[in-house]
This record gives sequence, C-alpha cells and structure tokens, in this order.
Amino acid sequence: MKKRGQWPRLVARVFQEEGVRGVSSMVLSPVFRRILLMLRSIDEPVPEPSTRVPVVFDLLKEAEVVAYISFRPDANPSQVRSRWSRGHRCFVARHAGHIVNASWACTSSAEIAELAREIKLAPDQVFTYDAFTSPHFRNQKIQQARLAWMARYFREAGFSRMVCHVRPENSASIRALEGAGYQPFAVMGYVKLGPWRYEFPDFHNLKHACS
Repeated sequence: MKKRGQWPRLVARVFQEEGVRGVSSMVLSPVFRRILLMLRSIDEPVPEPSTRVPVVFDLLKEAEVVAYISFRPDANPSQVRSRWSRGHRCFVARHAGHIVNASWACTSSAEIAELAREIKLAPDQVFTYDAFTSPHFRNQKIQQARLAWMARYFREAGFSRMVCHVRPENSASIRALEGAGYQPFAVMGYVKLGPWRYEFPDFHNLKHACS
C-alpha cells in the first residue's frame, strides 16, 4: 500500500511518463485495471546496443540496499530484502559509480502487484519487473542495453524467453521494449465492484498463455 506522502510523487511520475491517460487509469484502478504482457525470445545470440552515456552493468549486491534506496526513494528496504530471500535478482546499470537504471527478475512464478495476482512461469521463462531509470538518464538507450545484458545472462543460464508487463498507457516504455525485441502477446486485468471481481483472461499459467 502506498503511503499518503508518496501519492503526489507517483501521480507526477505517471503524468510525466503516460500523460492524462495514465493518471485517469490510476483513478479508475480500484474498479478497473489492466496491463500488457510482452515477450522476447532469447534463443539466438543477443547484440548489445550502444548507449549514449557510458554505463556498467552488474547484479545488485545485498550490501547495496542503501545505494538502491537512494536511486529509488519510493522503494522499501524490507521489500528489497524480501525479494532477495525469494531468489529474485536485481540488474543495474551504473554511470560514474551511481545506479541510474535497474530491473528485477524472477523465475518459477511472478507476482503482478498491480493486479494482486500470481502467475506461474514455464521452466524456460524469466519474468522481469519493476524497471526504472533515473529521470536525467532517460532516452539514453540504457534500458535497451540493460535488457540485452539480461538476455545474454539468462540465455547462458539456459532460459529462452523473457516476459515483462507494462501499462498500456505507457507508450514510451512500450516503444523501448519493442526496440529491445519484445512483442505484446496478452492483456490482463480485472473489473471490481464491491466484493465482486472479474479477472481477464482466465489463465494463471504463462506457459499456456505463450503457447
């Protein structure tokens, strides 16, 4: 649950990234919400796109929680540690020693917090989530390069597909993901009125959704 003081910053960020449609979607989220699922094959060798500023890619270490919170002030240290305890990994891009871009990844199952829903993954799938780029480092092709680094990392580990989700209103993120080789394959969401809730589509296993 978002703390009251976080909402103005969250609304401002959504407005900056998604415009009026994004803010309207937030307002409607208690009764209607949807996300777009995107898929990328990593069976073939993945080229590394060049970034417009020099960055170094790495896995976030557990001793770097303070550095991560400095990069993501809206993050919760206990939540970060909980992700590590469940085997999730955080991939970061650093510029001049500072984290400027990051994303988490998990296997086996994925919790889609926006929908309060868990999805099972196929053995060859990796789910990436909670990607963020520092405002001053956006439009520098850092996300695309970090995604390519992650793709090579998981390809060498024996995985063949990467899955992520994005808000349909976030056209900038969708374009960046498509530029990194992702393609939309499903829309998930819910409609909720009081105690009644209808989820669409009615699958809870990405193995079947991607087949």
